[in-house]
Amino acid sequence: MSLDIHCPHCGEPCDMGELHDVYDGFDKHVPYKQAVKVFIENGCGLWQGNRNLPDHFAKCTASIVDQEMADRAKIMMEFSEHPDEWLY
Repeated sequence: MSLDIHCPHCGEPCDMGELHDVYDGFDKHVPYKQAVKVFIENGCGLWQGNRNLPDHFAKCTASIVDQEMADRAKIMMEFSEHPDEWLY
C-alpha cells in the first residue's frame, strides 16, 4: 500500500507524512490537524504559491494529473478528516 494521498483538485499524489512538515509564510510550523484541513480545502496548493500571510495558503491551480484520483480524494475527504483513511 502506498502512503500517498491525492490532491482533491488535480489528483497529484502527495506523501501523507508531508502534512507534518507544513509552514506558513512566516516559517511558523502549522500543526498537523490544521495542515490536514488546509489540504482538504486547498489540495497540493498547500505547498505551492506565495504564502505571505499567516494561515493563508494557495489553492491548487495545477493541471489535472489524474481526474479519477482527484474525484476519489474528494469523496474520501467528505467521509473522513483522517488522511490515513484516504489512502488508496
